[in-house]
Amino acid sequence: MITLRYHIASLCAMILILGIGIWIGLSIGPPEVEKQQTDLLKASSKKLDDVLQERQLDAQMLSQNRQALAGLVPHFTHGMLFGKRVCVIRTGDYPDAAQAAIDALAPTGATVASSVTVSGQLDMTTDKQRSEMLGPLESAVPSAAAPDNSTLIHIIVQALKLGTANHQDLQDAVDRMSSAGVISYSGDFQQPVDLVIVVGGASSDPGEMDTSDEQARERMVLTELVATNEFATTAVVGCEPREVDTSSVPVFQEAGIGSVDCIDEPLGTLDIVYALHGETAAYGIKPGSSLLAPASLESENTGGWQP
Repeated sequence: MITLRYHIASLCAMILILGIGIWIGLSIGPPEVEKQQTDLLKASSKKLDDVLQERQLDAQMLSQNRQALAGLVPHFTHGMLFGKRVCVIRTGDYPDAAQAAIDALAPTGATVASSVTVSGQLDMTTDKQRSEMLGPLESAVPSAAAPDNSTLIHIIVQALKLGTANHQDLQDAVDRMSSAGVISYSGDFQQPVDLVIVVGGASSDPGEMDTSDEQARERMVLTELVATNEFATTAVVGCEPREVDTSSVPVFQEAGIGSVDCIDEPLGTLDIVYALHGETAAYGIKPGSSLLAPASLESENTGGWQP
């Protein structure tokens, strides 16, 4: 796509230069020079028209393919996660991507038990605020270590793993975090969850938090989820939309979990279900991905769809 944009831009620049040349030629050049320049401008304009028309046809075909795949995905994912409880945790800057992940689970029979957003407010909490949010749970922290932000994330992970029906102290701590703006959530934590989706991807918009802060929160969440063995790596999958300013896929790969780099595309909604089902891979269309689609959907001995 970038190559095509450069190609169109170079053609436009060439036509502009030729136009200026013709204008100069009309002023000082003989008639035969004027004719040569005019013919060249016409040829360049036709070439630009052909490129634009080809791009339009490609865009139409891509749109049709997306629509066709979107219609097939529910057939391929129907009932695959029946009975599973899922939490979606957004650490990145793209709320639509979190909704796309939730929508992808609709045909699978899974229940989205909760959706959590970890905000940049986490990075600005003080020791006093952390102590207030932890409440009685602060006593569970080893005396040699003062609670830090990872302690707050640990409490959230514990609520996901254990459920809060029999752990009111966990529920109270989560609610205090929500009141403080450290997290926001929908759904409930009453029962344990089986699977977790982490939605990343950073934006460079001036209103967003620093990219390094976002990735630090991501690593913190993933450390508490999988590095501490609270959840198996196969039970956690990371994803992000196709267009991001800074990708979270390297962070997901560093944590040893599966990833999907195009959750806002029909292909991504297919991939994430199979990843949650146990076919862990780096799915997607960006450099660094290993599979476009699950290997099990390919015929025997093909080795999966390669990007």
